[in-house]
Amino acid sequence: MCFKGTDRLKTSADLNKIFVDQTGSILNAFTDRRYTCYYVTTHTDNVAICINTLADMVLNSTFDKTEYMKERDVVKEEAVKDEDDYELIALTNADKQIYAGSPYEHTVDELKYHVGKHTLKYENILEIYKKFYIPSNMILSVCCSHKFEDICKMVEKSDFVKTACTIEPKQPINLYITPQSDIVFKLEKRVTNLTHLCIAFRSCPLTSRDKYVMKLLKTILGEGAKMNNRMFTILREDNGLTYSSYAYTDFFEHMGDFKMYAECDSGKLFKNGAKPGVFPLLIGMIRDLLRRGVTEDEVKTAKTFLESTQKMKSEDSEVVAKYNGKNELFGNLGAPSYQDKFDKLIKPITKAEVDECIRKYFKKEGMVVSIVSSNPPTEKHLRKVIDI
Repeated sequence: MCFKGTDRLKTSADLNKIFVDQTGSILNAFTDRRYTCYYVTTHTDNVAICINTLADMVLNSTFDKTEYMKERDVVKEEAVKDEDDYELIALTNADKQIYAGSPYEHTVDELKYHVGKHTLKYENILEIYKKFYIPSNMILSVCCSHKFEDICKMVEKSDFVKTACTIEPKQPINLYITPQSDIVFKLEKRVTNLTHLCIAFRSCPLTSRDKYVMKLLKTILGEGAKMNNRMFTILREDNGLTYSSYAYTDFFEHMGDFKMYAECDSGKLFKNGAKPGVFPLLIGMIRDLLRRGVTEDEVKTAKTFLESTQKMKSEDSEVVAKYNGKNELFGNLGAPSYQDKFDKLIKPITKAEVDECIRKYFKKEGMVVSIVSSNPPTEKHLRKVIDI
């Protein structure tokens, strides 16, 4: 709705005239479970006008009800599409257990918020907008060549400063987590030709140094852009079992998670002819990691990869701005600059530290197995394979 117009810029077309036609900027937004981020990528010459227009856009939305009804239908269609995204369902079901008890067990959006008694009402959304979209609840992160003092002057001329508002007391976030003493299985039946498997573990909070160890481990096991990671080698190169597999990490104030995802032919979840299928291979990989850890060569290769990707990303002002904004939001004020992140936090990591984190977090009492399939296996069948 913030893209639909303000009292000054009446329509989305008026906003686009500034962001696109006049400045050639890229404007977009996304909502995570912890925050909503609006971002603009523009030329240095256009920073002032983009700050001013962005402030007007997010703080002064007219929230026209007719526009709201149209946009609600569009968002509903997106939620309908997600209902057929079985990879997303497998990951979401894992999160519901990993973060059980806290707000992070819930997705950003679900179809249930658009149909029946749970349908979000215009009045509710408007109330939320007016409560949270105030300057005292916002973080403005700017990455450009202008001096800090000059940026401050630009901001002072915008509605980020000129808008009058009361400072709302911060509502405490419930960071309780439902205790778990054994593996939890999330098995969902859907009409699909593939089986979608996610093995997840509870891990460390965002401010823990272990976060960077787990990120290094993610690169070793299943970084999406890395073709010689361990999961790819075991599942695809050695056994020709799956087209898509990767490892994924996420972190919040109180804890994080480490996920391993793979999709495969439903008949190859347990067996691949006379050889083991995807699930026993991944369990075998976890078992081997617990027993022997990673190799020195894997640590060295992963560091080289991360150093190279960070050097490229450090030239992207959008990446740096998001990094700084997120650290401010989570109170991670001791974090190094994005340019120094690798040298200070990743380069010093040793094989022994990676192995220690594997033993610390790859435990049954923090483990979830989430499967979406047309014929999901039983918990009993899955437990026969697991010996961690």
